[in-house]
Amino acid sequence: MRFEGKRPSRRAYHSSFINVDKIYVFGGHDIAEGPTDSLWSFDLRKIGNLESTGDLRSGEAQLNWMELKTSGIKMPPPISNHTSVISKNKMYLYGGSIGLSSNPVFYALDLTKLIWETVRTKPYQNIEENTPAPRDEHTAIIHDEQMIVFGGFVDGERVNHTFRFIFKTGEWKLVTTSSEAVPPPRAGHSATLHVSDESGEPFMYIFGGKDLQNTKLNDLWRLSLTRDVWE
Repeated sequence: MRFEGKRPSRRAYHSSFINVDKIYVFGGHDIAEGPTDSLWSFDLRKIGNLESTGDLRSGEAQLNWMELKTSGIKMPPPISNHTSVISKNKMYLYGGSIGLSSNPVFYALDLTKLIWETVRTKPYQNIEENTPAPRDEHTAIIHDEQMIVFGGFVDGERVNHTFRFIFKTGEWKLVTTSSEAVPPPRAGHSATLHVSDESGEPFMYIFGGKDLQNTKLNDLWRLSLTRDVWE
């Protein structure tokens, strides 16, 4: 696809997400320019309109990115290796790298007003072990109004913890499992949600990443989000 006008600068280790027919790109890092805190959006409905007229195939499509200006009392600095999920028209930004440190602040962006705020959280049952340490190169998915975070870098070490953030109560909870086998520590992996067509059971699938020896992995695991069992 060809775009006109300004467009996002080259970047890696950013986050992208879709909300109400728009795709958004936030943050990321360029080896020459460093990290960024820019937010861009593109209206996916334009593709559908152009497909119906044939302009997309002809190469005459006029597509445009839009850079969005945000505000807020406390806004995220230039950041990379973070995650973004959507809940009720807000983008929740968790973790990430700020220079040589992991981002300790949990942010939310109202996608209608484009105003940032920080998210107040507490540990489940006031047990401190239920609060995750700051991390980057982790994954996060959303299911049933909960954000599930797995793995990543914590204090320079790759981990295999799983945490839930419960949006309704603002609580973090460490996921404990009875599984005999669990994924080894990793970072830089991918994760996605899939609900079984047969049973209706939701699973978080994770794949790949790098282990404690910095070796690339190609294993596939899934976590039942109702039974908290890895397989």
